[in-house]
Amino acid sequence: MAEGDTILRAARRLEVLAGETVAASAPNPRGRAAGIERLDGHRLERISSHGKNLLFDFGDLVLHSHMGMNGSWHVYPRGARWRKPRRSAWAVLAGERHEAVQFGGPTLRLLSASRASRDPQLARLGPDILAHLDELAGRGETRVLVTPVGFVADHLEILWDLDVEARERAAALEIELDRTDSMNDDPAFIRALADLVRRELDA
Repeated sequence: MAEGDTILRAARRLEVLAGETVAASAPNPRGRAAGIERLDGHRLERISSHGKNLLFDFGDLVLHSHMGMNGSWHVYPRGARWRKPRRSAWAVLAGERHEAVQFGGPTLRLLSASRASRDPQLARLGPDILAHLDELAGRGETRVLVTPVGFVADHLEILWDLDVEARERAAALEIELDRTDSMNDDPAFIRALADLVRRELDA
């Protein structure tokens, strides 16, 4: 699965199209079903990464892409040979000198800006921590404490995304980064869970 740093790098590659009016096409039926061709002639304002999601802001429209296990965005100079067949492309966004091509992935959907602002799936997305560290460094911050409140135990999202990727980015930015311990198998946490289960069983 594409991880947070991969998505952030993809967003930065795609920034070559920011500010341009794009020619949009969908060689693959999956892209046509998503309404990609509605973006033709629209100006791409900006691209942002949120966790493992990419959001393309076209002003009144928002393109939401999640690459999942096998999806990818490629950026090529206009007219360059693609690494995959054209018929496999779900979305093609062509600017003056570059074109972005999307292949595969579980999510590719086009939303109105008003719907995107209310969309429950997007509402759950927080800022990407790597991008946020860049922002904090730009503000002169030198110490950061991370609390992964959405998780109760250490697993891949913690041990890789935070303890490896985020720490590496923080070190490169000369930021001292630490995180709070997860509850894991803390006895008090386990007792609280057991009490909840007992109460439900006795109800």
